[in-house]
Formats: sequence, C-alpha cells, structure tokens
Amino acid sequence: MEQIILFIDDNPVEPKEIKKAFKSHRDSSRLQFVASAKAGLDIIQKNPVKAVFIKEKLPDMDAFAFTKHLKKTGMQVPVVFI
Repeated sequence: MEQIILFIDDNPVEPKEIKKAFKSHRDSSRLQFVASAKAGLDIIQKNPVKAVFIKEKLPDMDAFAFTKHLKKTGMQVPVVFI
C-alpha cells in the first residue's frame, strides 16, 4: 500500500523542488502538502503516513500541540519540525 510523506506548512517552499529532491529515492511514497495542522491530523487518521514534516508555528496550532494530538491517537509516525 502506498504511504504518504506529509508536509504541513501554511507557506510552503516550492513543492516542485521538494518533489524533485524526494524523486531520487525511488520510494513508492506519495508526497502530500497541506496548510494546517488540523488538515494534517485528518489525513493521518484516514491514510497510512510514513513521516510528517511540519512547520513549527502554524495558525491553527504549533508543532508541539500537533505531536500531542498525534500521540493521543496512538499512531506512531516520525515527525520532523521545519
């Protein structure tokens, strides 16, 4: 099953550049970009997510609060603050 590498950033860098960087890994993961922590949590609850890259401060919650919410779900997903 295809897993998602999730990027959560309300003002993302050029997604094309990120996709280009990950393309060389020849991984079957799909890159997905969302602008809010809530949208990220919704995706994680409905899809297999391999890793999350999240901006430290977002309008709806910061990355620390996001990881607390994630922990409450019982899901174990690596999270990288950007």
